[in-house]
Amino acid sequence: MDTWILVADDHHASLMVQSCVGSLHEIESWDRCDQCPDGQLTFAREIAERIDTLQTDFDNLVVAAPPSFLENLSLAFGDSLNARVCAGLARDLTNLSSRQLRSELHELSLV
Repeated sequence: MDTWILVADDHHASLMVQSCVGSLHEIESWDRCDQCPDGQLTFAREIAERIDTLQTDFDNLVVAAPPSFLENLSLAFGDSLNARVCAGLARDLTNLSSRQLRSELHELSLV
């Protein structure tokens, strides 16, 4: 069972997977275009559309984002993708290193 981790804020997002040796590896990352209308919601939709195309590659998704952006992601994900979200953390973890993030998620029993 593969669990992917999405760590995002309203300007940057990283999609990661934990390897068999425990380290986190980035699959994709996105940066928001500052000129986009409805910036946060448009960015959330872009992320959701891309993850939606990858749905067959993972079983569960952990999402960590500040509260307002986490809500936008949930709205953008729709029913099928939201069904794969096993945990949503209303926290900005984008500034953590891979090691710090892995430690944080491990403490919460999410990886």
